[in-house]
Amino acid sequence: MNVTMRDIAKKAEVSSAAVSYVLNNKSVSSRITDETKEKILRISKELKYRPNQIAISLTQKRTKTIGVVFTNARGTFMNEIIDGIDSVTHHHEYNLFLCISDDDWQKEARYIQTLRERRVDGMIVFFVSCRKGEKVNHDHLLEVKKDGIPLVFVDRYLPDTDIDYVVTDDFAGAHDAVTHLIKLGHKKIAHVTSEDDCTSFKNRLEGYKSALIDAGLKMVKKPLVIL
Repeated sequence: MNVTMRDIAKKAEVSSAAVSYVLNNKSVSSRITDETKEKILRISKELKYRPNQIAISLTQKRTKTIGVVFTNARGTFMNEIIDGIDSVTHHHEYNLFLCISDDDWQKEARYIQTLRERRVDGMIVFFVSCRKGEKVNHDHLLEVKKDGIPLVFVDRYLPDTDIDYVVTDDFAGAHDAVTHLIKLGHKKIAHVTSEDDCTSFKNRLEGYKSALIDAGLKMVKKPLVIL
């Protein structure tokens, strides 16, 4: 049986409005005494009252939920990011709705639509990038921005958009790594990458090229590609 505020009000012999004020932590009217407040709280605990989160969400226009969409949850890198998100959201009493797209942008689009329908308060997305010769439609991500839902990308971003993102400095990282190898005396340095049309991969490649140019070295004829 679902206990309602009306049930609490009946047992406490007060109005439903009084119960609502007390349980929703609103500014309590001076007509509600401390004794009545304590009585309402005691009875709500005795009856094991649980707030109707759907009703609260409709009233407050927020769900206390963050949607997270990742391509996969495998590997230390992904796990550490998810752990970090979970730690912060838990601290602020938010819930996570975690979705894994498995590098399928159509699956990603369905998850994004579901999160929009559930009225999440914000989204964190590690979106699917395309491989050479493939087409990936990112319109579903742009729609989130149009909805006014806070959106943050992780590890990669969409150029020519004003969507926020959190990424590592891939260019500088690759540049520093190649520069270090050069200082150790190496001159033939290959770059291993994939054919994903992804900002992080592109920036690492550019950092690799830049370090070789700075040192007056030639790039290996073709960067190694792993599929």
